[in-house]
Amino acid sequence: MADLTVQSKFSALGGREIQLGVTRKPITAWGGLALFAAFCETVGFRVTLDSALSCLGRVSPNALPASDHFLAFMVGVLTGATRFLHLERLRADAPLRSLFGIRRFCAPSTYTRFFQGFSRQAREEAFTALTRWSLALLPALDKGYTLDLDSTVLERFGEQEGVLPGYNPRRHGRPPHHPLLAGLAEAKWILHGWLRAGNAASANNVRAFMDECMALLDGLAKLSLVRADSGFFDGKFLDFLEGKALPYLVKARMTKLVKLAVLGVSGWTRVGKGIEVTEARIKLLGWSRERRLVVIRQEVATKETKALGKRLFECKGYKFQAIVTSLEVAEMDAVTAYRTYNGRADFENRIKELKRGCGLEGFCMDSFNATDCVLHTLCLVHNLVQHFQERIGLRPADAPKKDGKRYVLETLRHTLFTCAAILGQSGRAKVLRLSATDAWLATFHAALSRLLAPTPNCKAHPAEGPLIALMA
Repeated sequence: MADLTVQSKFSALGGREIQLGVTRKPITAWGGLALFAAFCETVGFRVTLDSALSCLGRVSPNALPASDHFLAFMVGVLTGATRFLHLERLRADAPLRSLFGIRRFCAPSTYTRFFQGFSRQAREEAFTALTRWSLALLPALDKGYTLDLDSTVLERFGEQEGVLPGYNPRRHGRPPHHPLLAGLAEAKWILHGWLRAGNAASANNVRAFMDECMALLDGLAKLSLVRADSGFFDGKFLDFLEGKALPYLVKARMTKLVKLAVLGVSGWTRVGKGIEVTEARIKLLGWSRERRLVVIRQEVATKETKALGKRLFECKGYKFQAIVTSLEVAEMDAVTAYRTYNGRADFENRIKELKRGCGLEGFCMDSFNATDCVLHTLCLVHNLVQHFQERIGLRPADAPKKDGKRYVLETLRHTLFTCAAILGQSGRAKVLRLSATDAWLATFHAALSRLLAPTPNCKAHPAEGPLIALMA
């Protein structure tokens, strides 16, 4: 190799001369990802991934394993990639290849071809297996999990499959995708997702979507409640939930008949400054039976924050909301129903994390099925990050907010994953030498100790990757 010691020099601020040189040592800026690599090994992620992706049937002797491409894409997301082109920066990162057992990082076009290689059947088989495996990591809740339903808009700038004119609150007239998502509130996980065309309504095919959600949870976790916004206020969907014996809280759409029912209520109960609740019974056209309606009104003049709901001309000074529920008063009173439904707003944060932290809006291909595969992959990455935080002690499972911290991926990326490191040798063992402050190294040591400690619900797999050592 040619002598590459000093290539140039420049004057730094203050006038001091700095010489520039080149090194061939395997250096990475993401030494903290050693923790996530150790986490993936302890939960057996690579073994599961190899099994789940075997349906792709890659037979070329020169082809990399499908799990290598999947892991490489996942590492790119963890390091902040929000476009396929951003994966290019990983190609020279030898330490990350060793940490995650990847033979090599490929060109960005390789990952688009990888996702385009999924048939619809392969996508369903692979991601069903991966989702059910990840759900087995969740703690069992005797009371069951709360399922939140919501849809979101993904802005697109092209002519990809499924990009059709539809609801777009930011850029009116710009064709989007309109995916449907379901989350488990207590775990802060994304349970399932469907990529849909931009002209799809919120509740389009929601019953089939719920069937898939329940199939994913079968034998692994149970549901205690379903929450959804007014986009899912549909009599057939409510009948479906009742047929499955699933209690629900669904925000009512303020139609003319609902407004008439709201105007006729009385017996308000105060639950906060300027907020009162009551209830009524209502049966709309097309409904199979009468249902309970929890009505909320907020006094605009005294409400400290922005009052939510609709104004009615007959009741000036107030805004109204209504929630339809299958739970009777003995099971959940009106005040509890109102407060429980408000917890659904936290699911919006999961969607924001998918968009901002995982790049949900940026990874898009011409193929609708390939883009759907990316959506499922990002949901899996999000869920693994949540479980990773529980395992290293940042957020204990089911702990109140005050008892454990929880970080979004963007914050983890800057506080834990970013760390300069050099991959070297000590005898026959690989050693990752980290360069960080004593406080960061103490946090790293503590987290690694928790990861490597045996847990009753997680069968550890013997590590075959590099040993991790810290630079003194």
